Amino acid sequence: MDWHKAYKDKIVSAEEAVTAVRSGDVVVITRHPPPRILMTALAARKDELRDVRIMGISPAYDPGWFQPGWEESFSTTLELHIGMGGARPMIDEKRGDYYPVLFSLWHKPHID
Repeated sequence: MDWHKAYKDKIVSAEEAVTAVRSGDVVVITRHPPPRILMTALAARKDELRDVRIMGISPAYDPGWFQPGWEESFSTTLELHIGMGGARPMIDEKRGDYYPVLFSLWHKPHID
C-alpha cells in the first residue's frame, strides 16, 4: 500500500480524535506547543466524560478545566510550575494537584 494513502486514511478531525478518550482515562498534555485544538475538542466533551485525569508540565492555555465546576469531568495534575494559563487559583483552591519537579532530579544516570 502507498504510504500517502495510508496516511490520508488516518487523518481525522480533532473532535473525532478525542472520541478515543473515555471516562476514567489519563490524558497527558505536552507543553511546547500545547495541542490547543485537541484540548478544546476534549473540553467540549465535559458533560459526557467523568473522572478524566489531565496531566501536564506547565499550563499555557486553559480550555476550561481549570475553572470551578469542571472537577467531576476533569481532574488536573500539573508539574513544573503553575504560574501560567490561569492554573494558580485552581491549585490554591485545592481543585487540582501540583507535583513540583526538581530539575536537580531530572535525568540522573542510574549507577549500579
